[in-house]
Amino acid sequence: MKIIGVQILEGTNPSIRRSLELGWYPLIKCKNDIKLNDKDIPVLDEDSCPDEYYKINKELPSISVSAVVGKNGSGKSSLLEIIYRILNNFSVILLAPMQKNDDVEVLYTGGLEARLFFELDGQLKYIYNHNSVVNYYEVVDWKSKEVVIANLSQTKRNDILRGFFYTIAVNYSLYALNSADYDPIISRQEEQVKSGQWLNYMFHKNDGYYIPIVLTPYRNNGEIKINNENHLALQRLSVFSLLFQSQDKNFIEGYDPIELHYRYIENYKENKTESFRRDLKNNYPVLTDSIDLLIRHFEWEWGNMIQEELGYDLADYSDSRNDTIVFFLAYKSIKIWLTYPSFREKINLEALLSSAENMKKGGDREVQMVRTEGMESWIKKESPKIKNIIGELYKEKSHITMKIHQCINYIRNGRYKDDNLHSISYNELIGEKKHKTYDDVFLLLPPAFFQIDLKLRKKVRSQQPNSNSKPDVITLQTMSSGERQLLYSMSYIFYHIKNIASVQEDGKRVGYHHINLIFDEAELYYHPEFQRVFVKRLLDNLALCNIDQRVIRSINIIIVTHSPFLLSDIPETNILFLGDEEQEANQKTFGANIYDLLKSGFFMESAIGGFAEQKLNDLMDIYYSKDTEKQKKEFNAKYDELKFTAEHIADAYLSKSFLFMFHEMEHKFKPDNSNSRMEEELRNMEAKIEILRKNLKK
Repeated sequence: MKIIGVQILEGTNPSIRRSLELGWYPLIKCKNDIKLNDKDIPVLDEDSCPDEYYKINKELPSISVSAVVGKNGSGKSSLLEIIYRILNNFSVILLAPMQKNDDVEVLYTGGLEARLFFELDGQLKYIYNHNSVVNYYEVVDWKSKEVVIANLSQTKRNDILRGFFYTIAVNYSLYALNSADYDPIISRQEEQVKSGQWLNYMFHKNDGYYIPIVLTPYRNNGEIKINNENHLALQRLSVFSLLFQSQDKNFIEGYDPIELHYRYIENYKENKTESFRRDLKNNYPVLTDSIDLLIRHFEWEWGNMIQEELGYDLADYSDSRNDTIVFFLAYKSIKIWLTYPSFREKINLEALLSSAENMKKGGDREVQMVRTEGMESWIKKESPKIKNIIGELYKEKSHITMKIHQCINYIRNGRYKDDNLHSISYNELIGEKKHKTYDDVFLLLPPAFFQIDLKLRKKVRSQQPNSNSKPDVITLQTMSSGERQLLYSMSYIFYHIKNIASVQEDGKRVGYHHINLIFDEAELYYHPEFQRVFVKRLLDNLALCNIDQRVIRSINIIIVTHSPFLLSDIPETNILFLGDEEQEANQKTFGANIYDLLKSGFFMESAIGGFAEQKLNDLMDIYYSKDTEKQKKEFNAKYDELKFTAEHIADAYLSKSFLFMFHEMEHKFKPDNSNSRMEEELRNMEAKIEILRKNLKK
């Protein structure tokens, strides 16, 4: 897939577009500028990047990479927010019937007239958002054909989403995506919407990856809970590090995992119960006083389930540990039940809320007895359904239930029993088995009522003979902010891709086949050297993730930055220059000397981007190959890529050298192409000679 561009039209509120002018903003080079014509269709230029150019090996699906570059205030984030608004409003219209049943939560945001163009499986499509109206089109024979998205059946709605794309947007800036910063816009229902309230729904992933966009990391009214973010990131990074190491690969470049540190959290139940009550006040306030009864019943049912299925009596553990285990299973089950529509409909929630509402009335001891009796009556009536839902959670293995199965695996193996700080070696935890998936390793780690940290040993590149120096040993928590930022972003992306690929369709969940990744302020926290290799490391790590190409067919990557360090890996055909940078739109960027791009004195290992460096090496490897048959086969197979690389190198010396190599191989293996090119060059030279002759006669 590819995001082609965004057209901002006259009906867009100035407070939304901010510094952006009205008009066409292409992320991929197009032949035409559609400007403000809402009937025109953009046509991709023949000079656009080949479809498989960023597919660095066969493990990757189709990859497209583009960038938006500009100085602070040039409108980069505003352009992204327009994309988010379009996707949000598209979701509101498409999923309106589900909102009536509280199955999904999204809020329309008005004041927008814009079109978002994209390509999926070779077909051009676009969304036209004109204030309160959202239309969806497919382009057939260069004519727009509308696809109905309103008031659809569940089946037809799922068909639309299955042929759509899922957007994962990453922005770690403290000042970005704060709902309090947004001006109120009249909503679709002609009511005043709280500032940025629509944005808050974009951070939730409680819909089982149904709504086609998520913003990360999670923000609560603009605030990132950094301690919670660190906890989740440590878990993801530990899993990926161990997973990759079991496959003889490195997720954290330059480090090998050696052991996992863990500590049992003594007051986990008390802290989690209190935070659960706070969450309930926002969504189900009538349950805050009676949730303990419900938890206790779920605990009892889980105790029976574990006894029946595993033959384990949880009383064999210490009282504190036993209490925490059954509480955790009960708490996670109730959270899943209250959160996900496919589970919520299995137990009569309305009757529970009604019962709880009645219990809220009054306050003396007699009324308290009535409250308790009311809850107990509801539990008794719904008990078979509660037992059934626990049975389903025990059997279902998806991203929704993974923490439950992690806890069950912990009970089954009895690996983490000590209460103090302990560690377990990599070999003891993973052994010699080569694990295939994230979930395989996740199940081996201790459950959420443990604190964890991963200990790593830095690889030594070279040592002098008889040297006594030892490899550096660190933990994830002691890595630099730049290293952690890079790893957090990568792990977030891979985690969501893994979850999207694992979605089991059941009517209210759908499997997406195309993913759109957006990195806003991609250079944040990174030293220039990290920026230089960002694209290459992203592609390398994606290739290591064993993405099932039957499920995820394509990935589009948009990098938004005001740092030229990332541009050397992206051709100018795939870069949108904003603000003062618009005059640089014709400047070649791919393989450009980063010193020329930035005019900076930062020290770097190479003067060009890591990906461009690889492409140049690919051309040289073929050119210097001693096996003529292999050379011919590889040159013909990669002809378009090699031609594109040779013709788009910005550095004059490198350009001349690599064009010479390419033309020599072209003459050898594709003489017809070579002759046509030379004839064209001859005609151009003759035309120049003719001009010189005319000038001499004057």
